[in-house]
Amino acid sequence: LVVAAAYLIGSLSFAVIVSKYYGMADPRTYGSGNPGATNVLRSGRKKAAVLTLLGDALKGLFAVLLAKGLQGVLGLSDTAVGLTALAALIGHMWPLFFGFKGGKGVATALGVLLALSWPTALVCALVWLVMAFGFKVSSLAALVATVISVPAAWFFMPHGSWVAVTAAVRALPEQMPVAVSLRRAVVAVAAAAQRRARSVAVAARARADASPSARSVKNTSSRTRPSSAASRSRAATARRSASARAHRW
Repeated sequence: LVVAAAYLIGSLSFAVIVSKYYGMADPRTYGSGNPGATNVLRSGRKKAAVLTLLGDALKGLFAVLLAKGLQGVLGLSDTAVGLTALAALIGHMWPLFFGFKGGKGVATALGVLLALSWPTALVCALVWLVMAFGFKVSSLAALVATVISVPAAWFFMPHGSWVAVTAAVRALPEQMPVAVSLRRAVVAVAAAAQRRARSVAVAARARADASPSARSVKNTSSRTRPSSAASRSRAATARRSASARAHRW
């Protein structure tokens, strides 16, 4: 019963709910089509993206904390608590209330891990932040954080069943295969590196053009242009004179 309740809580897609509240388009119809905070941010509404992130994380946190709070009353095992965490994440990825079309579950997984073991959640969050802001690729950051979650859970979590649940969370298929996601992430990283290299080259060229030596070279060349033009004019006049003399002879 608690596991079913966790699935229903996870089925609350805050990206869709917040978008409807603000009168925005359904996040499943634009951008990546993923109903998550990153795609909502593409709409330009930062407040909506923050609320989506908080809502998706808090629902995972609440579902697991509810199970842990009822553990003594209902006699729930540690495995049952772990299954509620898994059910909340499955509800987010395949929500009952929104046609089973959900998000990747990054924020919900963070909330679930925070309820199970806050040090594990902290490690995963730091890895995600470094990868997301360092490479500007959300999918790559999610992949790396998911891979790191298993060894971090093995080190920090007190129960083996919770570690197994964390491994199961890592094994859950997302909306596209992991290999495809990784390939797209690598391509995106390469494109970002090329853009950064181009921007560095443009900035270096702008600094070189703005340097005093470059300005002096430009001024010198501009001063020498009229003299060279005058020289060409005198040479043309001399050629015409020579041609006229030859014609007279």
